[in-house]
Amino acid sequence: MRLPRFSWHVSSGHTKTWIPEEQIPALVISASIALIYLADRTGFWEKEQKQFSPWTFGFLCLITLVVGLLSVKRADNDLGFLNRDQTDEWKGWMQLAILIYHYFGASKIPGIYNPIRVLVASYLFMTGYGHTTFYVKKADFGFLRVAQVMVRLNLYTLLLAYTMNTDYISYYFSPLVSMWYLIIYFTMLIGSQYNDRTLFLLFKIVLSMGAMTWFMSESWLLEALFGFLARVCNIHWSAREWAFRVNLDLWIVYLGMLAALLVIKIRELRLTDHPHWPLVHRGAIGASGLVLLWFFAFELSQPDKFIYNTWHPYISFLPIAAFIVLRNANAILRSASSRAFAFIGTCSLETFIIQYHFWLAGDTKGILLIVPGTRWRPVNMALTTFLFIYVSHRVAQATGQITQWICDTPRPPALPTVIDSSPSRPPPPEPEVEEGQEVIF
Repeated sequence: MRLPRFSWHVSSGHTKTWIPEEQIPALVISASIALIYLADRTGFWEKEQKQFSPWTFGFLCLITLVVGLLSVKRADNDLGFLNRDQTDEWKGWMQLAILIYHYFGASKIPGIYNPIRVLVASYLFMTGYGHTTFYVKKADFGFLRVAQVMVRLNLYTLLLAYTMNTDYISYYFSPLVSMWYLIIYFTMLIGSQYNDRTLFLLFKIVLSMGAMTWFMSESWLLEALFGFLARVCNIHWSAREWAFRVNLDLWIVYLGMLAALLVIKIRELRLTDHPHWPLVHRGAIGASGLVLLWFFAFELSQPDKFIYNTWHPYISFLPIAAFIVLRNANAILRSASSRAFAFIGTCSLETFIIQYHFWLAGDTKGILLIVPGTRWRPVNMALTTFLFIYVSHRVAQATGQITQWICDTPRPPALPTVIDSSPSRPPPPEPEVEEGQEVIF
């Protein structure tokens, strides 16, 4: 009889535990769900209304920035354009900004709401960029990767929706990214044998963009689809709310796909070796700085967020592209990244989902009070923030492990090495986007 393996290693040392190693991820998920239910569906802990304080909001943003800058590290070599460390960092600081924004209920302040909308668009841009890069370079259209991505994105969201008696679509980011992944997948899959032809790829992306634009412009189509789900599957989702979420960032995913294709072609054609490239490079940096200045002046001049929302689908790519150019302006910037921000980036999906009920409360409408009392608000925020980040990190690890188990992806054993004259450290990564890095948060 085969005996179960036991976990012997924990972060504090080699301590024996009596829980089978393969059961730990499920235990983590179960315990986190129970904790979240206790926090937001019982009266065990109190809740309070959100209160916006510009000074506290600004102070927390400043402290977050300082912590991020103090944890900056540099690699020994140029990691390349939009490398893994950089995108993890990008996701991390954006998620922290979104969390602080939600904690103080700052959506009523247009000058804050508008940049936050660009951060959400940035996540979707990375989704298009990362998946397109993978499918162009790897051409792996097997079901295994589809299953891995969909399970990773939706497993915890579905469990939470069932336990908390909420709608799956109310955790809008998971279904939104899942929908866009499937659109990217089928766009790249159709006629994939010709994906090495640039014009054909461009045609497919533009055709997909046009089809999606038409579908979302015909409200009756979405109403019919959601009506079918209600009648046949007893799934009652708001077509109006979903249309708002999709239309707000309708084209940014496609622009991420086009950006991926552009970067790949620049590398293939070695355009960076062209004599005029330094001039183009300096011009792009200067233009990016001006674009960012223009964007902040523009968004601050809007009378309310509803007016800005009418502009957002058409201009959101400008600050995103400008940030990418400036962030990758030279080898020093490309090789440096914040460890603190990157850590949050590795569990950004989980922080987005869990915040609904733990840290915030009442499905994001209030704030969780573990330590009640006005004078203890800073203590409560520090304590709940620590617990929230810890739970999100552990859930991200557990979800990744369960995804591997569900999708049955054991790694093949490594071949023995006869002579290893290389240093003990791993070889530097290639200066390109690693597979799946942008989307499996």
